[in-house]
Amino acid sequence: MKREHRAKRIAAILALAMTLVFAMAVTAFGAETALTIESTTPKDGDTGMAIENMGVKVFFSEPVYDKDNAPGNIGKCSMKDENGKKVPTQVIFSEDDPNVMLVLADPNNVNTNIEGKTKYTLTIEEGFTAASGNELAKTETVSFTTLNPRNSMIVSMGMMVAMIGGMLFFGMRDTKKKAEEEKNGKKKASYESVNPYKEAKRTGKSVEEIVAEDQKKKEKFEAKEAKEEAKEAAKRARHEKEEDDSENSNLRVPRPRPISEAGSTYKAPKN
Repeated sequence: MKREHRAKRIAAILALAMTLVFAMAVTAFGAETALTIESTTPKDGDTGMAIENMGVKVFFSEPVYDKDNAPGNIGKCSMKDENGKKVPTQVIFSEDDPNVMLVLADPNNVNTNIEGKTKYTLTIEEGFTAASGNELAKTETVSFTTLNPRNSMIVSMGMMVAMIGGMLFFGMRDTKKKAEEEKNGKKKASYESVNPYKEAKRTGKSVEEIVAEDQKKKEKFEAKEAKEEAKEAAKRARHEKEEDDSENSNLRVPRPRPISEAGSTYKAPKN
């Protein structure tokens, strides 16, 4: 009797264990095969969405491109504003990127009116089906807020002012730089000495001879540069003197003078 009772207990325990294992296996299999959304662009809660070409790009865990499933899946996608008003949409699938779906506000629909600083929500309903037949286990939503047009205009104007200011600043700086270069003449050239060891090896001369020759060339070069600089200085001085003489030559005549003061004996005829 005891053996029979023990056998029944063991059989009941084994049956319970098998039931649990089967249930867990079914659950695990369902979790592995369920269609899921991996990411979206924009993300849920994002702000600053552009009004033009507003839409959401959805990335799934497996391919959803399927001609047979497309009509039903399109019907499970909807977009509404914060007041619950439905937005006309276009749902687009791609054979080249089968894991992706794009939901756009339909620009060709006269009822499409996207407003700034407004919250919009995309809803993808439970039962959305992948190409394999796996379904979305629960309804998913993605909410985002469009850009405030006033802020966008302020930012654009600020960028424009900064750009114009930068152009004026750099333009004036370049003009001033060129004027200074013209005033001061050409930039003074510098003499580059030779490497005496390399030159001695190349020519067969001694290092002392190379150094002496290089020193003479340097002195000749500096004398030439000094002469050129003196010419430029003299030229600037003449130019400044001509400008001063031109300013001083603009004298005013204090009063009209008769020709007799200049020694003339001419007399006007009497009427």
